[in-house]
Amino acid sequence: ARFKKLVANETGYPFHVFRAQDDKVIGACNVVDVRRHVAQSAQIGYWLGQDYTGYGFARAAVRATTKFCFENLGLHRVEAAVQPENKRSVRLLEAVGFQKEGTLRGYLKINGTWQDHDIYARLSSD
Repeated sequence: ARFKKLVANETGYPFHVFRAQDDKVIGACNVVDVRRHVAQSAQIGYWLGQDYTGYGFARAAVRATTKFCFENLGLHRVEAAVQPENKRSVRLLEAVGFQKEGTLRGYLKINGTWQDHDIYARLSSD
C-alpha cells in the first residue's frame, strides 16, 4: 500500500531485482523522494541478498534505475547516501558515474543510531 501511494503521487518508484535464470527476487533498487519544480531530483537506495553480491546485479540495477530517472522521469539529479566505511557500495556508485559531494552528519538512523553518510550524485548532463 505504501509503494502504491508513492507511485500514485509520483514521489517514489520501487523496483525489485530479479535473477534472470529463475526470476528469483534477490534485491531491490528504489527511487524515493522525487522532487520536482526547481530541484528535479530523487534519491535511490538499493540492497541485495548477501548470497548475490559481487556478481554485478547491484551495478546493473543502479544503472537501470538511474537511466529510468533521467529518461522516464526527466530528472536532472540522482543522489545516493552511503556509509563511508561501505567500500563496496562506494566502488559501485563510482563505477556507474556517481561523484562524491560531501558528508552529511547524522543523516540516517541505522539500527537506532544517527549515522554520518557520504552523498554521491549523478547529473543527467554527466
